[in-house]
Amino acid sequence: MAFIVMNCSADTMEVFATPTGATLFSIYFVLICICSIVENAIILTAIIRVKRLHKRRNILIFNLAVTDLMAGVIYPCSTILNTVYMESIGFIIGIVSVFTILAIATERFLKIVVFPKRSNSYIGTTRQLVGASIFAWVIPSVILLPLSLYDDTLHIVISLTLGPLCIFVVMTAISVLYFAIYIKIRSHDKRMQTNLNRTENYSLTKLVLKAYVVIVVVYAICWLPWAIESFRNIYTTYYDIIDEESHCIPPTLAFFIGVAMVLLNSAVNPIIYWLRLPDFRKGIPELFGCCKTKNTCFKSVHNSSSQNTTSIGHITHTDDLNLTQQDRK
Repeated sequence: MAFIVMNCSADTMEVFATPTGATLFSIYFVLICICSIVENAIILTAIIRVKRLHKRRNILIFNLAVTDLMAGVIYPCSTILNTVYMESIGFIIGIVSVFTILAIATERFLKIVVFPKRSNSYIGTTRQLVGASIFAWVIPSVILLPLSLYDDTLHIVISLTLGPLCIFVVMTAISVLYFAIYIKIRSHDKRMQTNLNRTENYSLTKLVLKAYVVIVVVYAICWLPWAIESFRNIYTTYYDIIDEESHCIPPTLAFFIGVAMVLLNSAVNPIIYWLRLPDFRKGIPELFGCCKTKNTCFKSVHNSSSQNTTSIGHITHTDDLNLTQQDRK
């Protein structure tokens, strides 16, 4: 997504002023892409192989990890091949990631604020979450891939206008959704404090929500510099044309900094999952246990699943904050 503007034949030495700056950026670029691929491959493998991670809320995390892994693969290919088709795929990856984060916030909002009395079998079902993930991939692909083959200039203009606009709009929507969730949980906690007989504990739900909020904040910090610079470039190049014979966007140092931040986001997300989500903090070590000895892995998974059936079932239900009893009283 961030490499759409690299159609101009410009020397990176000119952008960074010194060969050292260009070399350091290239090293950073390679390392961060490798980290993104390896880290997100571990997350995807853990979700598939580790039983404790087989939960509906992780479907959207799985989709987000797929976009981050593809970013580590597609962005270098886009830089090397420098084709509109590859740049279009990169842009689609960015659109999918931002709408996946919106889907996570929407699913939490519906379960906690809008339909707290509904059963988990009606809101945020496996079919609904898988459908949302597929929808996030199909719609941008159907619209943008044909456009990239039809007209290069039109594709660049729409991409660099639509991309930053989506980021600003979606980040605003997500902020509103999480604020509403925060208000709901605060009111729920106050009701619990007024009645000492209510002993329900929603600490796990709060931990998961805090992790999602951290993901959103990190996403905004990493993507806003690129979005702001893209808006500035697209305006000065296309809407306020200086050179009528040239329709390419000259790369700037601010743009390269935005690219560096975007790549960093793909590598940081798996670290957030591991540090902030309890299931991943326990599940990833289990995955590496499987890598050591296959038999031990299956025995440990079998034993843990048989011994902790009730606790895992409790976690699955308490994760989806159910205020039915509180609302009724």
